[in-house]
Amino acid sequence: MVGRATAFVACLLASAASPTLAAEKIYTFSGQLNFAALFEGSLNPDWGFADGQSFSGTFGYDPSRISVSQVNFASAFGADFSRYFSPITSLTYTIQTPNGPFTYSPPITTLSGSPATFALVRSGLGLDNAVALNAFNYQASFTGQDPVPVPASGLVGPYYAHSTVVSFSGPPGYFTNPGPNINFAAMGSGLGTTTYGNLAIRFSDPKLWAPGQERGDGLVLGNITSLRMISVVPEPSTWLMMILGIGVVGLGLRARRSEGTVTA
Repeated sequence: MVGRATAFVACLLASAASPTLAAEKIYTFSGQLNFAALFEGSLNPDWGFADGQSFSGTFGYDPSRISVSQVNFASAFGADFSRYFSPITSLTYTIQTPNGPFTYSPPITTLSGSPATFALVRSGLGLDNAVALNAFNYQASFTGQDPVPVPASGLVGPYYAHSTVVSFSGPPGYFTNPGPNINFAAMGSGLGTTTYGNLAIRFSDPKLWAPGQERGDGLVLGNITSLRMISVVPEPSTWLMMILGIGVVGLGLRARRSEGTVTA
């Protein structure tokens, strides 16, 4: 009787845990560079980026973690623009260069932190819808504060990856209008036909910045040719329910063994 009761409770816990998967999903992407240049006479002997180099990376996205929404904050050419802060949970990419692989993970924080990560969504009639995942190395208020320090992994000689943007565009239907729920899996399946993806990285030399100004000293652009989801991360409450369920099952099995021993 004890075994049946515990099994029943375990089933209830399992059923309660299964539908509560978090909105956070992890995606992998890859492609090739099609533009790499230094600007305004900038010199960097360590600059190794060039057309045709391959890159790959991963990013995490969770619309339930949005801290601030600016829905339809701007309009242009029949399209509306919305901005959602903090849905990007992670971003890492690697570019293969003759100087070795350049790997960088931009800082990911909420709006109250120093850098800014946000999804910029464009939607409207007559235009492809688009989303740009932005990871910037300066203050979230965009009022010209000095850039925040970055780890050495983001440096190329005196330059560092000042801002990174991973963007995708396609026909309506990949996300709500407006809304932060983006169907990246559908975008990935249509890359090269109905959807298009891009990677953009702007490099800066902090020593060349004037107070209160941004500066772009180098730019790298690439076409994303592959995008797919690789995992869904369960919420902490889901993990708790799963652990409780496993524990109840264990108690049930232990009770059954005890009953069997007494009967014998």
